[in-house]
Amino acid sequence: MEFDHYSYEVENEITKPNIKHLLIIWGGLVTLITTIPYIFGFFMQNEQFVFSGFLFGVEDGNSYIAKMLIGSSGDWLFRSPYSAVNQNGLIAFFPYLLLGKIAGGSGLHEQLISVFHLFRIAGVFFLVYVYIRFFVLFYDNKNTIQLGLLLVLFGAGWDWLILIFGMDRIPISFYSPETFGFLSVFGLPHLCFSRGFMLLGIMQLFQWDFTNKAKPFMRTGLFFLMAAIFQPLNLVIAYTVFGIWWLFSLVKKKFSFQFNLFLKQSLAVLISLPAFIYYFWIVNSDPFMKQWTAQNILPSPPFIDYLFAFSPLLIAILLELFLFKKQKEVLFEDNKKILLLWVVIAFILVYLPINVQRRLMDGVWLANIVIILPTLEKLKPKFFQWIIIGSMLITPIILLTGAILSILNPNEPQFILRERVNVYYLISQTAEENAVVLAPFEVSNELPAYGKLRVVTGHGPESINKQDTERFLNNLYSYQINESSACVFVTKHMIKYIWFNGTIYDENKINSIFKKSEVSLVVDFPDYKILKISECKP
Repeated sequence: MEFDHYSYEVENEITKPNIKHLLIIWGGLVTLITTIPYIFGFFMQNEQFVFSGFLFGVEDGNSYIAKMLIGSSGDWLFRSPYSAVNQNGLIAFFPYLLLGKIAGGSGLHEQLISVFHLFRIAGVFFLVYVYIRFFVLFYDNKNTIQLGLLLVLFGAGWDWLILIFGMDRIPISFYSPETFGFLSVFGLPHLCFSRGFMLLGIMQLFQWDFTNKAKPFMRTGLFFLMAAIFQPLNLVIAYTVFGIWWLFSLVKKKFSFQFNLFLKQSLAVLISLPAFIYYFWIVNSDPFMKQWTAQNILPSPPFIDYLFAFSPLLIAILLELFLFKKQKEVLFEDNKKILLLWVVIAFILVYLPINVQRRLMDGVWLANIVIILPTLEKLKPKFFQWIIIGSMLITPIILLTGAILSILNPNEPQFILRERVNVYYLISQTAEENAVVLAPFEVSNELPAYGKLRVVTGHGPESINKQDTERFLNNLYSYQINESSACVFVTKHMIKYIWFNGTIYDENKINSIFKKSEVSLVVDFPDYKILKISECKP
């Protein structure tokens, strides 16, 4: 008996999770897998192409570098460089503005790219740490926690079946970093930090159960406030989960309402409420933010797509209820009930009549994994278990493969033509700070990442009246516009420079349009020309 007891103690000690060791192993593994492709990207630069520093979401990636560039020049308030309209300045994208202040001097763009990826790696380790802590609340076996980390960091649902069934849609796991976890650690550090702080706040509620103390709710409020700094919309999710917890605690106490306890619990919301009020106010009152919000359309896919994506959860619940019904109490632990309610309510939130529906799914995949882990571990035979787990890793494999293929064959948008980059540096040195440059969408997206210049288009949500700009550019580049119309647009948007691709540049036609205006060619490359408008006379 003593030997059996000793064996049990040794086995229990071996399987007990060590947060520090798990953090080193999984943080390092995720960093390695997600960083090597970027390193190869820089190695694949050649005489023709320069690596942008991003493998997916390049348009947003360039905008993050542009925001860091704003911070590096001394600004503390955010004013989008992707619009020429007057802006009051907002408390937004503060982490990127702050990171920009680390860099300076020569090679600024390269410094900002490096700082961004260091920020991403920090986000990876932070999020992995939070995930480990979250799993430890529910499970005390190292192997169980490691399976959970594998699925929450690299896993996704079965929405890739949409491709097999020939549906004319992209699976949501391919483009939504909120719904699943891989895209966040692959290239969206602010989402890693926002999700991490939100989960830390939720963990305080679970750790202290239905306590009468104020401290856990103060910590919850502070963590929710930090989450808002990185992604304000996560406050809606945080408040939703807190509301579920509060109602659940009220039921647990048989609706025994205590006002003093309610005041303490309210700290979880009150501490972060000023941030919520501020962002709600600017979205509804600031002219620039109102237009930005109207253009920032992130709809949820059809419900069947979510059904495919979260089918492992549904199957696990059915198996737990019927096949493993003798152990179904595992599914119905108090905190798991709260997670299950969060998952259910999330499917209501993502179809609310708002522009950014799918943002409200952030963190739900972790709740999903926590719920299904015991069922996955009980599946027999073992090879069937690994088939199920392997099927949940298909999406990240596809995304990584696509990223590697884009590196092996350098092309736009992941790579930028070197000659164009040289023009960016030249015009940044030539033009005055914050000068407005009119250029095609792709050029306008990249230019503010290389110099503190403003553009009229270049980013979907941030570029106000983008369609009007595209229409004007088409007319200008086809020379189907008169001087009066051209000058009205140029004056309205305070444009000082106009970009022409060399193939469409025609000096005679330009002179015929700007007959009375003062214009001069300040950049003259074979493939790119930039015209300076000193004075436009309609």
